[in-house]
Amino acid sequence: MWETTQSAETTAGPEAVWSRYEDPTTWPAWNPDLVTLDRSGPFVTGATGTVTNEGRPPAPFTFTAVETGKAFTMETRPGGDLIAQSVCELTALDNGGTLITHTMRLEGPSADQVGAAQGSVLSAGLSTGVLELAELAAR
Repeated sequence: MWETTQSAETTAGPEAVWSRYEDPTTWPAWNPDLVTLDRSGPFVTGATGTVTNEGRPPAPFTFTAVETGKAFTMETRPGGDLIAQSVCELTALDNGGTLITHTMRLEGPSADQVGAAQGSVLSAGLSTGVLELAELAAR
């Protein structure tokens, strides 16, 4: 397994951040590599759809866990034996703000090799995304 995590604080409450997650049309505004995210049905565990990232063909995804207002896990299978998970978690802060934590996890026999080759790019995109989301939610 390979994993990277990035976090950012925002003055926005968890409900403001969660509203960005619930509306897939807002995802390209805070996710630098995302072109579109098409979800079929409500934002619940088991929901599926298609994600298109810059320079890549559309890929199917599944929300394998959704805890409304707190966290979700989105899983894709980019090829071969590789499983990619995006884990997004919100922690309410005492000051009314939110700690946003995004984790990218790769699983499978080739995860360490892919992570070593592409880890810096994946980490940079994750860092930019969590900072952009924190800023947008605060507006």
